[in-house]
Amino acid sequence: MDERLHAIESTLRTHGLVAVRGGNFDRWDLELWGGLLGAARLFVAVEHHGNGRQLLRVRSWPWCSAVGLVLTALFAALALGAAHDRAWQAFGALGAAALLLAARTIHECAAATAAFLSAIRKIEREEKCDEHD
Repeated sequence: MDERLHAIESTLRTHGLVAVRGGNFDRWDLELWGGLLGAARLFVAVEHHGNGRQLLRVRSWPWCSAVGLVLTALFAALALGAAHDRAWQAFGALGAAALLLAARTIHECAAATAAFLSAIRKIEREEKCDEHD
């Protein structure tokens, strides 16, 4: 399994991305940040099926930074307070800030997830070509 993680890491490195390995007690193997607000985490499991055959199981999920979530919630709460006071200009500005932070977090999580998926698909294509040779 270590060679699979190394292959994913080196594929990401060719695109200028650096994944961080999880520790012994983490529920994930690799973490890739898409920016300051969002990341993706990856878990890899290998099943051995005999005759040199293996099944690689990969699970990936988004991971949001605590700072991003707190800032988004803060701007959303301030926007709701402004709406309650009927301060519509403040509501618009604060609501837009909350939406922009949420959209940026989603974008960064999606970018990191897409990078993982791209690396895994590249490795899969290479292994299928090796299998046919």
